[in-house]
Parts: sequence; structure tokens; C-alpha cells
Amino acid sequence: MSLDFENQRLFERIEAQMARGDLKGAVGSLRRLLALDPDSALGHALLSLCLRDLKRLHAAEHEARLALSLEPELPLAHFALAMVCHGQRKSEEALRSLEQALAFEPESVVFLRGKALLQGAAREREAARQTLERALSLNADDPQTLVALGELELERGKLLEAGRYAREALGLAPETAEALVLQGRVLLRQGKVEEAREHALWALRIDATDGRALHFLVEVKARQNWLLGLWWRYASFMSGLGDGRQILVLTLGFGIYRLLLLLAGDFGARDLSQVLQVAWLALAAYSWVGPAIFQRMLAKEMKQVTLSANY
Repeated sequence: MSLDFENQRLFERIEAQMARGDLKGAVGSLRRLLALDPDSALGHALLSLCLRDLKRLHAAEHEARLALSLEPELPLAHFALAMVCHGQRKSEEALRSLEQALAFEPESVVFLRGKALLQGAAREREAARQTLERALSLNADDPQTLVALGELELERGKLLEAGRYAREALGLAPETAEALVLQGRVLLRQGKVEEAREHALWALRIDATDGRALHFLVEVKARQNWLLGLWWRYASFMSGLGDGRQILVLTLGFGIYRLLLLLAGDFGARDLSQVLQVAWLALAAYSWVGPAIFQRMLAKEMKQVTLSANY
């Protein structure tokens, strides 16, 4: 068996694995390919994209830069670096790399969706919409572009338009998890919690590891349980701050608590002092048990997903 034939067979397997969301399997196949051909810039670029989706950003950046060093004019390598930089919140470098990818392939629908993603992250929603409409004009049957447009409309509070894009995407590809989640979010905004939950479970039956679907299922559970909902909103807020800001917020919170406690003592407000201590202890206990409660609830839901999938 020739090396070229083996590489071609591996690339076909990798493409299929990535298409069905089997990122870990694709990483294994890519490592095998790169063992046979260490100088495959395309292999390194694809590995970068897989690692990026697996949240292994440092390794993903290494692979993207290695791909560019091997083939500086490979559009996919520039795109991979752009997506990694976006994950690292390096906005300027991400946009610069994305523009370089589009300079090589200006009509790439995938690259245009990537540009819209960066524009949306920069709050340039109108520019993002125009970019996505251009992508849709190049391929009107691309469900991912329709989902991206629907998500923009949902951010603007345009539920009817968002739902229309979701239905169009599902009409083209009924097994598209992103479209199911988008339709579920529309239903949740409309107060149809149980229907939204069914869409989340449906998406997870397609791919039980889909991060977007899992996150949405948590949103639905948070809506059904106000106590869990409070914890989830707090956890989402804190996780969006990053490690450094989280420490700063927690330190300031504790400092404010101690200051109020001292002031209550100085003014002889003993009842207020006791209320503050009980409230702080309740918050600490809630932060401690909240994740455990959530994990049990999510495990219960995922058990239903697994049983349905097996059935």
C-alpha cells in the first residue's frame, strides 16, 4: 500500500469523523496521519481545529502555527489560527488571520461564517448579518449559515425570524444539533419550557457530547428550578470573567462583607450582624451544594438521552 493511498484513506476517515462530531476520533486519526507525514500542513491545520473545539487552545495554537510554518499560503491554516485566537480572546490577531484566509478564498462559506463569528463577538451585529447573507448567497442550502443568522436574530429579540431560520435549517438537515438548539431557545423565550427541553434532548441524542446542547439543557433546567437557576446565572457570570477577575470579585465580595460586619458591630446593630453572617454562610453553602445538585439533575436527564439513543 502506497503512502499517498494511506494518507488519502486517512483524510477521508478524518473528514467523516469531523462531520459527525467525533473530534477525539479525528484527533487520533490525524496523529496517525502526521506520524506517516509529519510535514502535512493540512493535517496540522485540521488537528488545530479539532483541538480548538476540544478547548485545548495552547496545543491548537501550536498546530496552527506549525501548519503556517510548513505552508504559509494554506488558507485553512490561517483560518485555524483565527479560530484559536478567537478562543484566546486575541481579537485583532484573529481578525487579521481570518482576513488572510479570505484573501486566498474569498468565497469560502466556512471562512465567511468565521468572520461573522468574530464580528458578532465584537458587537458588530449588522456587519455580521451582512457577512452571513453573503455566505448564504453563495450556498443557500447551508444549514450552519442559516443557524448563525437565526442566532443573530435571537440576540436582537426577533423570535419569529430566528424561528424561521431554525425551521429552514432543520428542513435541510433535520439532524443538525445547532438548529435544534436554536429552535429550542426560541421556544424557551416564548415560555414553552417543555417543548424547549424536548429539543435539547433531541440534540443530545444526535451528539451526547455537544457542548451547546448541554449548555442549553442546563438553561432549561434552570428555568424549571428557580433555586438552581440562581446558581446557574451566578456560575455563568463568574465563568465569563476569567480566573483573574473571578479572584478579584470574590476578594471584593468578602471585603465588603467584612466591612459591613465591622460597621454593624460598631453601631451596635447586633441583629444586622447576625443576618449578615447567616446570609454569607448560606451563600457559601449554596455555592458548595449547587454544582452537586446540578450534576445529579443533569445525570438524570442524560440517562434518558442514553436510553433513548440505545432504544
